[in-house]
Amino acid sequence: MQVQIKGSGLFGSAPEVAASIHRKPEGYVLMAVEAGFPVVNGNKVTGSVVLKDGDFIECGGTTMQFVIKEAKA
Repeated sequence: MQVQIKGSGLFGSAPEVAASIHRKPEGYVLMAVEAGFPVVNGNKVTGSVVLKDGDFIECGGTTMQFVIKEAKA
């Protein structure tokens, strides 16, 4: 999944795609497209971070909460 946003801040300085989320063996991993731009729980991401249920992701003026729901059998 790519986290796309429209430019925000002064002169629309936010990147068009700020981060991507991948499902890996260790869990769901958020990868920064532009170092330091996505923020997870108040911490700037400069590489990648494993997301936990309930984490808050900020990209420009957009804030999202990462929630894991188990599949129904």
